[in-house]
Amino acid sequence: MSKYIREIMSTVSLKPELFGKFILLDKIAMGGMAEVYRAKAPGADGIGKIIAIKRILPQYSSHAEFIEMFKNEAKIAVNLTQANICQIYEFGEEHNQFYLTMEFIDGKNLRQVLSRCTKIQKSLTIEQCVYIVSQVASGLDYAHRCTDKNSAKPLNIIHRDMSPQNIMISYEGEVKVVDFGIAKAESKIESTRAGTLKGKFGYMSPEQAEGADLDARTDIFSTGIVLWELLTGERLFVANNEVNTIRKIRECQIPSIRKINPNIHEDLEKITNKALARDRSLRYQTAQELSRDLSRFLYKINPEFNPQDLSLFTKTIFKDDIIEDRKKVVEFANINFSQFASAQGGEKTQYVNDATKTTTYTETGAPNNLVLESANESIKSFDIKVDKGELVRKSLDTKQPQKIISQGSYNSIRSAVTQSKNKQSSFMGSFFTIAALALVGVGSFLFLTKPEKFFEIAAKVLNNKPTITNTQASKATQVPPPVETVRVFVNSFPAGAQITVNNLVVGTTPAEINLPLNKQSTLSLRRDGYLVYTKDFIASKNPDEFRATLQKANFGYLDIEVQPSTSDIYINGQKLAEKSPIKRYPVPADKPIRIIASNPYSNTQDQIQVTVRADTIKTIRLFPRKKK
Repeated sequence: MSKYIREIMSTVSLKPELFGKFILLDKIAMGGMAEVYRAKAPGADGIGKIIAIKRILPQYSSHAEFIEMFKNEAKIAVNLTQANICQIYEFGEEHNQFYLTMEFIDGKNLRQVLSRCTKIQKSLTIEQCVYIVSQVASGLDYAHRCTDKNSAKPLNIIHRDMSPQNIMISYEGEVKVVDFGIAKAESKIESTRAGTLKGKFGYMSPEQAEGADLDARTDIFSTGIVLWELLTGERLFVANNEVNTIRKIRECQIPSIRKINPNIHEDLEKITNKALARDRSLRYQTAQELSRDLSRFLYKINPEFNPQDLSLFTKTIFKDDIIEDRKKVVEFANINFSQFASAQGGEKTQYVNDATKTTTYTETGAPNNLVLESANESIKSFDIKVDKGELVRKSLDTKQPQKIISQGSYNSIRSAVTQSKNKQSSFMGSFFTIAALALVGVGSFLFLTKPEKFFEIAAKVLNNKPTITNTQASKATQVPPPVETVRVFVNSFPAGAQITVNNLVVGTTPAEINLPLNKQSTLSLRRDGYLVYTKDFIASKNPDEFRATLQKANFGYLDIEVQPSTSDIYINGQKLAEKSPIKRYPVPADKPIRIIASNPYSNTQDQIQVTVRADTIKTIRLFPRKKK
């Protein structure tokens, strides 16, 4: 097996499995009673659609009462078709395992988003928090009002398990509620198992914690908990055990948001408190009311808010996850249904190699040569003459920095190649047109003066058709050879500096990087608290090293938050291109710094003067409310 194929297999772990009419590509979630897979559903001409499959674990498929309730709830959930609800397509059974097929959402759930924010010390803006919960409330409202399509009777759908884990945020900024109608079935079986709802009790309503009859307002209370936690960054109902957590919910003592986070507007605190009213009659009576109040507040503080703001945020904090997932997607695109067939007894999946007509297996049922065939298929798709093995090896080499080519750059490259081909075709066409006219002139002269010579030449032309030689064809389609590169070891003191080559980020010191042979490259090393080190460097064939000692910079840093976030920010009179929130903005240490936030829409501003010590971070919060 060649080196670049081994690297593909080690980089992307593929264990596809045939499950009924679906191909399970990879597991994306695992719960107490079910597992969720990204899967491919069959389509016309072998083009499969990517979906999600929630497969009930075998030990619960024998629980008759649970399965019956699960079926009934699933049938109801299939009717929910709204932008803020993950759509369920069908309910089925395969090999005594029940499953649901549903919309695949390319993103993360809200709990994962919050965990990542904590890890990298970032936070959602107030506008983003309000937007997320307003979209959740919109989806809830649709479900609560949903009626039977035949009888027009209310279906009385209640989610019963509104929590961050059941709110998905796609990388495109979409907000979707998942597991609609399934919680009721799960609660039936959970009631017979002690200690399995740990972590879920914290999002119950008081009436749910007391075992009372539930209506749609229980979902509103649970959504209010999510909103409270987003705005404060703390858990609302949490204790050392489940009993004490339920006791807190029943008491329903809601701490003031503004005491925890002074940046919260009093109108937003009122909305949150109304959603969290213990008395259901004082709570929002419909999710639509909650959604409208949140949307109205969002427009008030930031009329220019766009879901793309949320999209950019999620793509930024999960950029490494997205890059890794795209590697899988490339491989998944080459997996098709003709490669799979059910084996005898259903214990394994077999794969037939069309070239050799041989069948191979793996322990999990995945074919040993599946990735090999997929890689070959992807290589065949290139229409430009390049060193294919080198191209794949470099693009998937995990030991060297990755250069990501955007779709726009790819289209530009492809367009340039196409234009080049068109110019060649145009030139050849013009050449043959001129040649044809010349032949017509010469032929006419011969026909009139020497007819016997004309027919002799015409016969030769008809018997010997003009062709383009291989050399000519090669020249017409020739592509410049790839640039030769060498490996260069780059290090800094101290280590941990970001490496850029010709303004492209390629890694962090210490690292080995590829540089063009005998050509000048501009290398820069950047590390917080140090001056940027930049030097032109020419790599030779001999093993080269690039080392640099970074000089300490006397800087402090500012974290700046402004409400509304659309306000302009000035530091020492200079307008910043960035908008709030701004993290770790470097400023000279031990010198007075004046920060001004100006709202161009209301012609108001707020300002402050601060001094920041070296290597420290100071948080600044401004509220432009004073007239200029």
